[in-house]
Amino acid sequence: MNHHALAMELAAELAKYVPADHYLLCFARRSLAIPVTGQFQRGEDNPAAVLTPDDVRRMRAMRAAGNTYPQLAKHYGMSIKQIWRICNRHQWSWVE
Repeated sequence: MNHHALAMELAAELAKYVPADHYLLCFARRSLAIPVTGQFQRGEDNPAAVLTPDDVRRMRAMRAAGNTYPQLAKHYGMSIKQIWRICNRHQWSWVE
């Protein structure tokens, strides 16, 4: 059995125990739907992505409006360090 088939089987088993909208199940289904290309997928194309480009724009606008990094971290459910990286364009730098 290859890794993809095993992962599909595990996702089906997980679906028996968690709600359909549970983040782990959604992540597993999304990850399995994306073809493996051998290349790093950036932004929302990455199966592990939590944000969309619109989220990033909104986050940066909120920061410019005076929200603090801890406030944004709480709002988005992310670490303060990660929020800082996004707002200062160390990550998601291609999003205007």
